[in-house]
Amino acid sequence: MRGAWRELAGPPARFGTAPGVRVAVAPASRLCPPGWCGVVVVAGAVLATAPDPARARALEPVLDDLLTARPPGPVRLTAASVTALATALATAFPAGDVLGPADLAYSPAPVGRPADDAAPVRALAGTDPLVAALLAACPADDVAEAAVGATTSPVFAVVRDGAALAVAGYERWPGGVAHLSVLTRPDARGTGLARAVAAVATDHAHRAGLLPQWRARPPASVRVARALGYRSLGQQLSLRPGT
Repeated sequence: MRGAWRELAGPPARFGTAPGVRVAVAPASRLCPPGWCGVVVVAGAVLATAPDPARARALEPVLDDLLTARPPGPVRLTAASVTALATALATAFPAGDVLGPADLAYSPAPVGRPADDAAPVRALAGTDPLVAALLAACPADDVAEAAVGATTSPVFAVVRDGAALAVAGYERWPGGVAHLSVLTRPDARGTGLARAVAAVATDHAHRAGLLPQWRARPPASVRVARALGYRSLGQQLSLRPGT
């Protein structure tokens, strides 16, 4: 798990624990959008990057203090810690934006089809017009969050009356990680279709020898992951400092 994030962050980033957390200066980091600061917590350790030395210096002591002062137990990015990190950046630079924290969960074993699921799931190519039509039917923010267009696996879909109602697939990441993408049409949500397609995508990843990873911010997405047995082992946060 950590290996995938280290590779996305790029050198010289590394995971650490308090005291002594270091924010790597990595302008090309893929932990976050370009020019942002990225923080990832996985299995009790922290990886952080900044686009330049000044922003790294602003973030580093606050991140270290938060981890040193945290209560015993797994490292978590609480609402208070996110506010503190954003405030630290705003003290040195004009206020920016915050994305997250997103929950990072991993599937330890194949899940099979949900017992109450009768929806047939079929495999489509990512370029299939049915997939394109589903993306067009969803809000732009949801499409960006799901990132179905980045999948490298087949896209698994529930299709009814000539329309794809829900799709799932995964992008193969470094270190043998399969990063899940799941998206359901707004008028078909809450019907169990996301769980149906995600179960098939998860098991496909396991058969390929990969570790399925689910990154979720919306509570509904977190609930689907938990229903499929994904275990929450980390978080991801992106902060955009001003200029």
